[in-house]
Amino acid sequence: GDDDARDAYLAWFAKHRRVFVERCVGCVVDGELDERARCLALGVIMECARCETPGKFSNELYEDALRRATRAKSWSEALLGTLKARYLTRVDVRYHTYGAMRKLAEELKTYAPGEGEAAAVDVARNVYDVLNATPRAVIDLEAAKKKRKTSGGGKPKWTEGARHRRAFSDAWLALLRADFPEDIYRKILMRLHVDVMPHMVNPQLLSDFCVDSIDVGGLTGMLALNGLFILMTQHGLEYPTFYNRLYELLDASCFHANHRRGFFSLMDVFLKSPALPAYLVASFIKRFARLALSAPPAGAMVCVGFIHNLLRRHKSCVVLVHRERVEGEAAKLIDADPFDADERDPAKTNALKSSLWEVETLRAHYFPQIPKMVALLERDLTDRVKTKELEMGDLCGASYGSLTAEELDARVKKVPLASRAEPFTSIFTTSEM
Repeated sequence: GDDDARDAYLAWFAKHRRVFVERCVGCVVDGELDERARCLALGVIMECARCETPGKFSNELYEDALRRATRAKSWSEALLGTLKARYLTRVDVRYHTYGAMRKLAEELKTYAPGEGEAAAVDVARNVYDVLNATPRAVIDLEAAKKKRKTSGGGKPKWTEGARHRRAFSDAWLALLRADFPEDIYRKILMRLHVDVMPHMVNPQLLSDFCVDSIDVGGLTGMLALNGLFILMTQHGLEYPTFYNRLYELLDASCFHANHRRGFFSLMDVFLKSPALPAYLVASFIKRFARLALSAPPAGAMVCVGFIHNLLRRHKSCVVLVHRERVEGEAAKLIDADPFDADERDPAKTNALKSSLWEVETLRAHYFPQIPKMVALLERDLTDRVKTKELEMGDLCGASYGSLTAEELDARVKKVPLASRAEPFTSIFTTSEM
């Protein structure tokens, strides 16, 4: 009868539709095809997911295709650009993207690449690219709710802001638990406090990740300071050994890092508190003074600026530049600096027993601005009325290029001239040769 013919037709149609969709997914992951053809195949898959059930997006089809595409070796920037420009701007697609990426990131712990599939670290890179390309407007869902109400349908999960935030949080947490390349690690740390934390349900879940990152040290530790600062100031994170880690991060490599401006800006914020103990502040002052001896000119200026401001904020550390002598006693002379520069714990450096002899050495620095800054330390920094703190913003961003440009643009009122009765004929005199 007619019912049997209809059932046979539907079975035939469903079978060939599955074959069609499977071949479209195969085109997307086929690296030998033209990029345009692969992007068109992705568009066909998205249209099939939209039309499979009227009024409902087929998240199973979409998530399966996306996971297979990101696991393939042939994943490309063209596919990511198409996905970002045409589909990730839609709220429902965005919601299901979080779910697909979460599942894929969780699989990376036991992931074994098959034929045509990328290695685990490359899959983690692809997951990061997709999550990073997803817009962060996860709360602006009023338009989607109104559209669903006017269509008369029920309330789907993706129209709820709380579910969006939960899906967003789960996807990022799953990625952060996986192993990913070093460059992706640093990209995540650079934007974690801007792109991830504000949209998470509970940002404190990132505490372990940030603490472990700062313990790595080096550039990775410097980049982790941004996220750790937000967690400590806005989300109540307690990190007792924070200043120990900050002290360890302060080394000669800081003056050559690309992100030194942000690092020193945060360093200035962390050291502003007047409640810091004297031994801790003295250790930082001595570390800055010791590093200034071998730092480039811009770095030495930063060090002198920090020394000036810290001495002004903490009167108990002025003994580093002027130690009162007890009447009737001769001045004590020491054979060696008691400061232990190799000690990692600032409480054990003996900084308060030392002096800032390094500053005296900087008076003979070849860059003229540094001796001028050192001269500021001769003032009575305990008088907060007659002195003021140095602005660290411009100093933190200084470099060879900016200092050279500043010198070239400076107007010289009095140009030094050399006069000689006889013209020069050689660089060295006869007696020196």
